[in-house]
Amino acid sequence: MSIAIAALALILLTLQAKPPDLRFEDYPAGDIFRGTPAAPKIVEPWVRMYRIRIREGISKGSGVHHYDEPQVRLDRIEAYPRGNQYNGPNFAGHYFVVTWGCGTGCLRMAVVDAITGKIYPPPLSVSKQDPLVIPMFGMGWALFDFRVESRLFAMSTCTEKSAWRYSCHISYFTMETTGFELVKRVELPEMSLAAEP
Repeated sequence: MSIAIAALALILLTLQAKPPDLRFEDYPAGDIFRGTPAAPKIVEPWVRMYRIRIREGISKGSGVHHYDEPQVRLDRIEAYPRGNQYNGPNFAGHYFVVTWGCGTGCLRMAVVDAITGKIYPPPLSVSKQDPLVIPMFGMGWALFDFRVESRLFAMSTCTEKSAWRYSCHISYFTMETTGFELVKRVELPEMSLAAEP
């Protein structure tokens, strides 16, 4: 548990080191979907395994977090969202970003189009067999931020380069009809969790 806390502290320090480059309001989503969402298309094997979690996200709001901040605040991106949890799209006007835990240092995410029911994996997923897993504490980690009124999705990732030394960057994506597209990647200074002698 202390490694997880130290890792989270490292990320927050890293994120505070660089001011935001892109702003949510510069990538407007248009109208926010307010109707009855389409049923999620449970087609791919990696989606079938988590069909209940995905359906509960769409129907009950489980794991669907809504954020109220109007712009990217990199000092506030967190592994476990602090936004309010309720029904309705929470990203890019008509997408549901549904998240759920999968054990210590593990988080899964599915992005579901409320209009078509199509399901997308998160950007930078770590497994071809299970593309809904986002990198967390085990093999590096990812923290994310997004808004319902914006197509911009920010993800901070860190990977361990050597014992207690981490390389971090922030990737900005937009949501398009084909899925996530990388807009910009910002490298952050290398950080260390090791105690200084």
